[in-house]
Amino acid sequence: MTQNLNVNCEVEDTPLVLGDVRFKSRLFTGTGKFASASLLQQAILASESELVQWQSNVVI
Repeated sequence: MTQNLNVNCEVEDTPLVLGDVRFKSRLFTGTGKFASASLLQQAILASESELVQWQSNVVI
């Protein structure tokens, strides 16, 4: 059985505002799964993400 779905996916181009800071992108990039710092840097630059969640592996 095949169904045709008409979906209207209009995306508003509104910035994300956190306090006094305005971000063009809402994409968060996590740092926990990259094999190297170089690969992480390439991924952040390619994605144009402005928000990066840093994972620290500090054991106390």
